[in-house]
Amino acid sequence: MKILHLPLWIPTKADIQLGNFIHQQIQVTEIDHEIYTLSFLSSSNSSKIEFVFNSKNSLTVFYPKFSNKALTFLYFLLASKKATTYIKREHKFDLIHCHVAGRNLWIAKTFFKTIPVVLSEHWSGFINGNFDKYSNFKKSILLNYINSCDAVVSVSEFLSEGLKRAGVKKSIKTIGNIIDVKEKKSSNDKSEVHFLVVADLVDQIKNISGVIRAIAKIKLEDKIVSLSIVGDGTDKNKLAQLVNDLNLSHKIKFLGRLSQEQVQEEILKTDCTIVNSNFETFSMVVLETIFTGNPVICTKCGAPEQFINENNGILIEKGDTVALTEAIEYFALNCRNFNPEEVRNSLKNNYRKEVIQEKLNKLYSSI
Repeated sequence: MKILHLPLWIPTKADIQLGNFIHQQIQVTEIDHEIYTLSFLSSSNSSKIEFVFNSKNSLTVFYPKFSNKALTFLYFLLASKKATTYIKREHKFDLIHCHVAGRNLWIAKTFFKTIPVVLSEHWSGFINGNFDKYSNFKKSILLNYINSCDAVVSVSEFLSEGLKRAGVKKSIKTIGNIIDVKEKKSSNDKSEVHFLVVADLVDQIKNISGVIRAIAKIKLEDKIVSLSIVGDGTDKNKLAQLVNDLNLSHKIKFLGRLSQEQVQEEILKTDCTIVNSNFETFSMVVLETIFTGNPVICTKCGAPEQFINENNGILIEKGDTVALTEAIEYFALNCRNFNPEEVRNSLKNNYRKEVIQEKLNKLYSSI
């Protein structure tokens, strides 16, 4: 089968982690199918429409970004026409797979009218209220495109419910992200216990400030507690200032955005991952941590709750800094009790490449 992938999110220089999970899913479809990936990216550094061939089967189209949104959109329309004309001349596709609903659905429905379309949805906006902030017109257009797809896939049951509440009428199939990790072999026997946060630094969603304040409250005589924060975002400076104000610079380090492989290395080096989010549609870092062999502290924020049990972590209420502090203290004192192999075995790994590969193949064949 020949498949055209149209991802809305792709890794960029500014955010090398954006859409990594989408890239992994696209890669696994290449095992059994001939694929082509088409992406669009606006850039203030671009003065014209440019084609960048990442490989023989992957094209990113750059187009100018202006302060005038209408002018930027006009260039997007021109870029779409130019790119699809080129691709249709070179390739004939059996299926189009869009990743995250947006302008990619418009491209699929406008330029490839007779080809079946699959949508995989990851966006938390369907559960955190951001979709509701759209105008009625924009919501109606987006829902019409989604409901006209031949199949709709959600990354979790939690997100599926959000899609249904938003007005998606299509039957929704759940296919999770691919989890591919290195395995930790032994637990920590040192006096320092190192915690990890991996998140976009948008405090309203991820509540990183709550983690920082919890670390400030830890007072243990026999254990040193430290924290690494991986990621970047709009609240980076505010969070860094909070660390300074609380005199925690010796305990909390900001590592910036890291590649997927680098994140894996950080998980291996640390003892426990903290997810203090208010909303999560899936939370790859929770599963990556558990299948690596580390426990997690996680809020009851949606999808991750299904993964946490007494053998691999602790669930706490959202926004409860006291409970978070107590959980951090508990892990600091009991981290030796969490055997990496037992943590890994606490969940059945239904997120291996071959499992997701089989689910996608069945979906494609059904269409």
